[in-house]
Amino acid sequence: MNLSKFSCGCIGWAFEPKVLVLVPCDGDRNDPSIFPYWRDLSDKTHEPLDVEASRKLLDDIAELVHDGHKFREVRSLLK
Repeated sequence: MNLSKFSCGCIGWAFEPKVLVLVPCDGDRNDPSIFPYWRDLSDKTHEPLDVEASRKLLDDIAELVHDGHKFREVRSLLK
């Protein structure tokens, strides 16, 4: 399943009729963040996100997950 870019600017995975949005179109353009949530974009068109942009986004997600694991390790050491 490919990531898609929607006509509104959202990026996510299309699961009819809803989309798991990873990057919302109405987010802060100066600080784009990954914020997964379900949204009805059935009235929007979409096209596959290019491979390079998909890899970048998935690398960003992997980095966030890794940072979360490091945070839990540090928190565990501080207990």
